[in-house]
Amino acid sequence: MSLHWGCEYVPYPSPDQIRIGRDLVDAGADIILGGHPHVTQSYEVYRNRPIFYSLGNFIFDDTYIPTTRESFIAEIIIDDSPNSMNVNILPVMINEDNYQPRPAPHLQADSIASVEKVRDILENRSLSDYENAIGDYDLLYSKYKETAKWNMKVQFLKNFYRYSPSTTFGMIKEYFNK
Repeated sequence: MSLHWGCEYVPYPSPDQIRIGRDLVDAGADIILGGHPHVTQSYEVYRNRPIFYSLGNFIFDDTYIPTTRESFIAEIIIDDSPNSMNVNILPVMINEDNYQPRPAPHLQADSIASVEKVRDILENRSLSDYENAIGDYDLLYSKYKETAKWNMKVQFLKNFYRYSPSTTFGMIKEYFNK
């Protein structure tokens, strides 16, 4: 399954994402691929099924924030049965000029370490243990929210000439109506 979920720019999956991902595996899903936050949110293997909370950006023009340039490709190897899945992550870096992903062997150790750090606090743990490890998710989200709002404004200003006039004016109108 591919899911569009999670809070933008927050490098930790929400407790709701974890609950939903695990419920989907319990209901029969074999692989969950998540995206939306524009940053990696790690993954876990739950009941021998991988749940990728966010792979990061793959091709996106949000490269002025270093954490949005780091992503990973999920390599899932299934041998004779779905019970024999092996998971590897392959770090990529989004090119600042053309927004295309490139292998990032120089980031391999750091990228994998940050993914594994998050994975260590969620995999094989109860939801309440995870929440205790990260603290109040609403506070964590609010920490990133203002930065995210600012980054979206900068992104719009940086790229407004790429949008059609009706899209540009619609976005400006929506902004001022709030």
